Amino acid sequence: MSHVPSKSRLRNQIDYKVLAKAAKDKNLWLYSSYGNEWFSPEDLITYYEMKQINDATIANMKIADPMEAIAAGHKKVVEMQHKLFNFAKRVVTYYNGTEVR
Repeated sequence: MSHVPSKSRLRNQIDYKVLAKAAKDKNLWLYSSYGNEWFSPEDLITYYEMKQINDATIANMKIADPMEAIAAGHKKVVEMQHKLFNFAKRVVTYYNGTEVR
């Protein structure tokens, strides 16, 4: 007896290809909040077909601009560097009584 996929499973098998095509047509990628991961349209198809991602990941995907994510990440890194520098300066001042410039 052959295995017959459920209707929701069949819908997701179709949806991942539609989602990948929509992203590719817009020259964008796919972001999954489920795993906090980014996928190129081609990666989405490959990983899904290799069963390395599941329907829950697909259900939580949105088409987004990876360049905006890189810019936002860079901004966070700069902010964290600034906070770290100020913290290190306070620590050095506390222990040495001298200010780091």
